[in-house]
Amino acid sequence: MLCFGIFYYRLQIRAFDNISILSQIQIIQSNPQVLHKIAMTFWTVGIITNLAESFRDLIRNLYQLKKISKSTDSKEIHRRININYLNILKNLCDLLLAGTGSELFLKIFLFEPNGALVGLGGFIAGAIAAYQAF
Repeated sequence: MLCFGIFYYRLQIRAFDNISILSQIQIIQSNPQVLHKIAMTFWTVGIITNLAESFRDLIRNLYQLKKISKSTDSKEIHRRININYLNILKNLCDLLLAGTGSELFLKIFLFEPNGALVGLGGFIAGAIAAYQAF
């Protein structure tokens, strides 16, 4: 069910992002800022869903690590735990971008991160994604 939720939100992000681009180049008549904000809101919900899944996997892997005594199985679980930590950090950094674009921080916390913090979050998330790709 959680995987379906992530797929659904990613589909909505792409749809509203593409409609926003079409509106910016004036192929369709709509307000691109509103569409961009909707896309960022779906991205925020998708990231929060992905964070919940990453935390669930991390807790499960930490629980399995307590039960395992073999060194070969332990190495595999340690590798998966490290992947979970990287995914959590990447999603938190992506949440800075998506939360700023959807005005989540402004509406909930009455705080808007400055551009340098958002840029640093995007850089860290991109660096982690590049590291995970190789």
